[in-house]
Amino acid sequence: MIFWEKLNHLCTEQNTTVTAVLKELKISTSKGTAWRNGSVPNGVILDKLADYFGVSTDYLLGRTEERGFVSKHAASTIDGTEYDDLPEEAIEEMENYRAYLREKYRKK
Repeated sequence: MIFWEKLNHLCTEQNTTVTAVLKELKISTSKGTAWRNGSVPNGVILDKLADYFGVSTDYLLGRTEERGFVSKHAASTIDGTEYDDLPEEAIEEMENYRAYLREKYRKK
């Protein structure tokens, strides 16, 4: 539920609703219902939402309370393994998937 709470809070701060944001971003409004029930968006949608609100995907997923973005250098190391040879987008995808799995299995 952390993701839903963060998303709902950001919408409230900007005097809008989740449904309005989803429509603006051309995302199915049924996703909002799924998120309210505990599901987490895929990396592409997560990135769109983070960009829309000007926060990091980590913030949306409740992994940090800092709203800002992680620097490229910090993102290039995951679990002590260097990934400097990968493009930044690939590193972000790995982080998003990792966050998704954490959220998915935290509920069980």
